[in-house]
Amino acid sequence: MESDQPFMRESGDEEQVTQTMTILNQERKDFIEFCLDGTKDMFSFGRSPMNDFSVTGYLTERGPTMSRFAFRLEIDREPPHACRVFAGGFDDRHQIFIGDGAISWNRPRPDGFVTNGVRVMYDPNHTEWLEVSCRGSNFTRRPDHLNRGQLIPGDNILTDGSIISVGGLTFIWQSGAEPQGWTRKEFNDYLNTRHVQCPVQLQTIHFVGTQIQPMVNAEDYLLPWVFPSCGHVHGYSPALKMEGKCTLCRTPGVFAPLRLEPDPVTRMLCSQKPTRVFNPCGHAIDDAGADRWCRVPIPTLSERIEQVPSYKCCPYCRATLDFETPHSRLLYQMDDDS
Repeated sequence: MESDQPFMRESGDEEQVTQTMTILNQERKDFIEFCLDGTKDMFSFGRSPMNDFSVTGYLTERGPTMSRFAFRLEIDREPPHACRVFAGGFDDRHQIFIGDGAISWNRPRPDGFVTNGVRVMYDPNHTEWLEVSCRGSNFTRRPDHLNRGQLIPGDNILTDGSIISVGGLTFIWQSGAEPQGWTRKEFNDYLNTRHVQCPVQLQTIHFVGTQIQPMVNAEDYLLPWVFPSCGHVHGYSPALKMEGKCTLCRTPGVFAPLRLEPDPVTRMLCSQKPTRVFNPCGHAIDDAGADRWCRVPIPTLSERIEQVPSYKCCPYCRATLDFETPHSRLLYQMDDDS
């Protein structure tokens, strides 16, 4: 996929200036000039429809959480197609404007943040959030709403599984390489061949995609539902839904559809056969994915970025996970124990 416009890199003394970054603060006004770079593509994200990807975020009492031009990605056109992340984006006047309401500075070089911040977790095996600036520098968490955090040496290149959190939304970076995980069809076929039984109704459960709609037809009673607090899989039953606890082990909890998202989302987040279920939403995932997402603290919405607490959530639907039992092993009654 190529962007309509090449990436705008910072210009040299004799290069043609096509776009600018304006940093406004109480002391001075700084301008950084950019020129075309035909070796890279640029993609912008934000609530403005002028972005390559328009994302609205949330609306709070203080206004929208997503900036009009929240962040941008720079991707090399040549292999290995390295992807770099920057805060802010160019508007219809070909400018990145950092107003006096956002944190900015001019030493050692002019730079700044967008108002609500762009946090990045570069390494999928670690849980440290960094805030990226408009020129691609990384900083630790802000100590307050007036000052930036500590500068962290290193580049701003994303790797498979890197997470970007901005405006209450979470983005997961995946390269163009085909994910190697299980597809939804493979998982459904695997379970259908083993004739999973509902332990209460003693009927064979049919695995046919993702169940997210209310039960309306008689055949819907044969679709898989689960008690995420314990992992026991049943067919749908209004009585089970009203019960509030598993009929097999009597563990209290909600009764939810067993869900598996469409490809390639499932293949990106679930590299092995799904064996666990998130509590309470009912999304299926493998052991490694469940362990990882229970260690990733996702920032919540807050009036000030430095006061943002974090919580553990499902990567598919962002539902808050149960504190004591965030996920359970899926337990089926079927022809064999595999």
